[in-house]
Amino acid sequence: MRTTKSSAQHLALTVLSIIALSAAVSCATKAPSAPPAQYVQPPQLVQPPQPAAPAAAPAQAAAPLPAGSALSAEMPACPPMTIQFDNLATMFPDLRSLVGREQPFRLNPRLLVLIYHNLVFGRTGNEMNRDLYNFVQDLCYFGSQYRFIRFGEIAAISRGDLPMNADAVSLTFDDGDLSMYMIAYPLLKAAGIKATFFIVPSLVGQTCYMTWAQIREMAACEGPGGEKLFEFGSHTMSHVSLAGLSRDRIYQELDASKKAIKENAGIDIETLSLPYGEGPDHPEIRQIAAALGYKAIRTSNPLAPAFRDVDPMRTTALGVLNASSDRLRLDCEKLMGRIK
Repeated sequence: MRTTKSSAQHLALTVLSIIALSAAVSCATKAPSAPPAQYVQPPQLVQPPQPAAPAAAPAQAAAPLPAGSALSAEMPACPPMTIQFDNLATMFPDLRSLVGREQPFRLNPRLLVLIYHNLVFGRTGNEMNRDLYNFVQDLCYFGSQYRFIRFGEIAAISRGDLPMNADAVSLTFDDGDLSMYMIAYPLLKAAGIKATFFIVPSLVGQTCYMTWAQIREMAACEGPGGEKLFEFGSHTMSHVSLAGLSRDRIYQELDASKKAIKENAGIDIETLSLPYGEGPDHPEIRQIAAALGYKAIRTSNPLAPAFRDVDPMRTTALGVLNASSDRLRLDCEKLMGRIK
């Protein structure tokens, strides 16, 4: 009895499954078919006209580096750079008036030689430096009281070949510091002021020193009348004191420096500045210098003699230290015998 009832239930479930499947198929057949998907293109955005791209600058060849350098393919070429601060002159528009001014007449004119080293833009703690402000004040003072001459002209004045009826000042700069090109050069050129630069060939091109290209540029500079403004002299080859050297070493220092400056800058050297001012009374230094063609030697003895008493091979000079221009002016007036 239980088996018959189970068979009947199973049969009923089978019939109901068949009916449900038939209904599903019938519904699927009668349903409307969906249209195929359509791709709708988005609206195009109107772009404003673009300016033409500038032409690319020609590529520079890579600067060759030593063999084995890992940067040889990455370092761009760096051409030599020569910078001149001509705009410094615009800060002092009256500099030109310093030249050509009538200096006070003097029956027995005197010679004042000054020694500068480094020039700086601002305050300095080094007594050998001279700041820009006081340097310009120096130029204004000397322009009102002295005639500017190059150091190499002293010999001709002493011989009487170059008449002088006023006190004269010779501005000299030692060592070849880069500030000579960056600061002194543009100011002196703008004013037409003569000056002399004593350089050490072994230091040329080193960090913070002038290059040969800059020296050549300065040497070619002319004043308003076409006269060369700047003169270059030797400060020995290696800036060593000559006082304790042998005769051969003195000869080497003076000869090598003349040849190096001639070879690299095309300048004939006739003047010498003694390093540290040492050896002014050393007879061999003067003898060797004269034999090599030097016509004037600058020492560091702070005197301002009359031209008739000047010995070009033992020329005295006053070192300019880090003090106010008023202090320097007072020292100069005393040396010149104008005040006591």
